[in-house]
Amino acid sequence: MVLEKEEVKRIVKQITTAGDKRHYNSIVKLINELKVTDVSKVEDDSYESNIRFIVVAVHQIFKKLFERGDLTLDLATRQNSELLQFTQWLRKAYENFKTYILHMISDIPVETSLALDCQDVYFQLLELESIHFTSKKD
Repeated sequence: MVLEKEEVKRIVKQITTAGDKRHYNSIVKLINELKVTDVSKVEDDSYESNIRFIVVAVHQIFKKLFERGDLTLDLATRQNSELLQFTQWLRKAYENFKTYILHMISDIPVETSLALDCQDVYFQLLELESIHFTSKKD
């Protein structure tokens, strides 16, 4: 079942604007919505539009998390076991998101705009990684 756009917007707003991390479990909820088990559903414009909306929404969430430094393992994070576990959990969710994106790229016919949008999001994620996961010593 695909979440309604208003629900997705509400979740994104809670995660990206709130200072607390109570709503971060909703990231997993959004990522799980990306399970496209029946590729023929992608032919439905409404379904494709909702999936695209969720892909872009989750991308925005992770972009904000990168900007906040929530996905980076700096010295302070490594010394605090709770913060380290949290960061590792976020990174696992991020890797799951990338995996779903790759599955969509490989399973959905390339002629669909959803597949192209997924490729674009994936490349943007790689760019974020290159900026935030590289060594700061260089």
